[in-house]
Formats: sequence, structure tokens, C-alpha cells
Amino acid sequence: MAGRSGFGSVRKLPSGRWQARFLGPDLIRHVGSTTFQTKGDAQAWLAEERRLITLGQWSSPHERALRAAAAESTRRGRTLAVYAEQWLGHRVTSKGAALRPSTLAGYRNSLDVHILPAFGPLPLDEITTAAVRQWRGQFSATGHDAAGAKAYGLLKAILQTAEDDELILRNPCRLKGAGHAAKVRESTALSPGELEHLAAAMPARWRALTLVSGWCGLRIAEAAGLRRTDVDLNAGTLRITQTAQYVGTPARLVIGPPKSDRGQRTIHMPRHVVEAMTEHIDTRDRMQPKDFVWVRADGQPISRHTLLASFKVASRTVGHEGMVWHDLRHTANTLAADAGASQATLQTRMGHADPKVSSIYLHTSTSHDKNLAQALERMAADIEGAGE
Repeated sequence: MAGRSGFGSVRKLPSGRWQARFLGPDLIRHVGSTTFQTKGDAQAWLAEERRLITLGQWSSPHERALRAAAAESTRRGRTLAVYAEQWLGHRVTSKGAALRPSTLAGYRNSLDVHILPAFGPLPLDEITTAAVRQWRGQFSATGHDAAGAKAYGLLKAILQTAEDDELILRNPCRLKGAGHAAKVRESTALSPGELEHLAAAMPARWRALTLVSGWCGLRIAEAAGLRRTDVDLNAGTLRITQTAQYVGTPARLVIGPPKSDRGQRTIHMPRHVVEAMTEHIDTRDRMQPKDFVWVRADGQPISRHTLLASFKVASRTVGHEGMVWHDLRHTANTLAADAGASQATLQTRMGHADPKVSSIYLHTSTSHDKNLAQALERMAADIEGAGE
């Protein structure tokens, strides 16, 4: 049973399905690449072919099938794993600079441990919001909310770039609050007396480091990057010009600039911290200008892990079990504020880079920072006087 219209023809096959065929502009008779369940479906296919011819957009069904197959192969090959590697290789900061090694290492860890095992093999356009929601929820359910927030933030950034590149219609990472972790603990700010007791409870080689961190607010990587030439005992200052940290697996030492441009700064130490630094440096035999101020047993710069065991014991002695080393920076921030530091002085002393307060930095000065160091020293002296 066959039927003919103004364009092409259809016929019913012994199987009961319908076939459509037509003479194309290339003067070749083309048969539908598939059969149709109804006569109407076959005629609709012919109508679409005729429409393409009229619009000048026609090509043979065979050629279109090949292009569609190639496009499908490309789509399926554009997996998150492939795209994420490209994204990471071209990623720069908002200022166009290369990512810091520590940032790259953090991204690499989130990808390898959390993101790629869940979504790596999937084509970009097959990652759904429902799947992301279930994946993100598993972190909270297992008590790893902080890791989940970081991984989600990275996945969202990668897929946002994919959306910008028009590889997906819409970023599936649309979960409110998923990029923020629930705070599991409050930061600890020690009193001057507690800080002094903590330093005394640390091994002698880490006492000055504890005081510098607790009174001057250095990040651990900044303290690790200090060289002898950065310490001016006569002026009572520390010059922060670089960081030293271990990144990646296996860990490798990376010496680089501070966390931000504001991180490069000069800090005045309270007098008792200068005395502790002097004592520490005197214990280092034949120290050279380029030598690191604090080193591990193998002579390499310290890391947080170098101090972990000792710090756990010492923090327990002052009644603050569960403290982390970064709490010393929080302590320094709090003590400086209590000593009357202006917002400008505090921001500069701590090396913060919040753009909302960048204009305030213009109002601070070296004299402000020196006066702050003297105020901090008076706070420490009050503790010593109370003990007499």
C-alpha cells in the first residue's frame, strides 16, 4: 500500500510500519533512515525535508546522520573530567595572575577526592541539579561539611565556565548556601596571660614562634618563610616578604609571595617578643642572613604539622584543648583591637586584603603600628606585674 503526495511518497511495509522516500535536490532518491509507526509520521518527515529544501538548508539525511553522530560523540567525550583539567590548566586569578600553588593544590585535592569520583565520567550536560544536591548532602550527613562546601564551590565554578562557553544551557549548581559550611567551632582568642602560659608550655625552640604568632598575627606560612635578614632586632620589626608552605601529594615545599599584595608588610614587635626572638636567634649556631628563622629537624622550613603534637599538649595545659594554630592569629587580632588599634592599623598589621576597606589602608602609618606594639607590650607587662 503506497501513497503519494505533492512531494515524495510513503508506503506500508509487510511489518506494518511505514516507509517514506523522495527525490532530493541532488537528484538522488532518499529513503528515510528509519521507518515510521504511522502514515502520518512518515508524511510529517517528508514535510520537514521539503521545508529544509525550501529554506535552502537541506543536506542529505545520510550526511545529517553522520554529523549528528559526530556531534553526539563529541558531546559524550566532553566529560567533566576532561573539561575540569582544561579549566584548571587555564584558570587565573581575577587580576589575571597565575593561581598560587596552595590554591592549585586545594583544587586538585577537591577534584581527585570528591568531584571526579562522583561526576568525572559524565558528559557536562548530564550533570543534574538533583544529582548535585544528593552529592552535596552526603558531606553534611557524614560530618564533612567544610570539605563539601569547598568541593561544591569548585564544581560550581567549573560548570559556570561551561555555561559561559555555551557547552551547557544552565549551571546545575543552584543550591542555596551549599558553598558555605556550618561553623563547627568558634575561634579561640587567648588572654595575654593565657598566651604567655601557652608559650611557656611549648618546647623552647617554638616559644618565640608562639609569641610572634599570638602577638603579631603572622600566618603560619608567613612565619615559616621568615629569614634572618627579615628580622631587625634593633628596630624590633619583622619584614614579611614571602611564605613557605608544603603543597600537593606528595608534599613539596613552595616559596612564594604572601597571600595578597597587602601581605607584604613590616610589623613592629612588642618588646618582650623582641627579647624572645633575640634569645631564639642566639641559640641558632652561625645563622646566615638567608637562613630560615624556624626550621624542622631536616633543616627545611616548618609547617603546621611540625608543631601539631607540641601545640596540642600546650593548649591543653592552658585549658583550651582543641585549639588550632590559626587561633593564635585570631588572638593577635583580638589583642590588637583591645589595645586600641584603628581599623586601618589593624588591617595593615594583619595583612588583610578586603577590598571594601582598601581605602582605609591609606590612613595608617608606621608610627601607628609602632605605637600599637608598645601598647601590646604594656598589656604583657601588666601580666608580669600581677604575678609579682
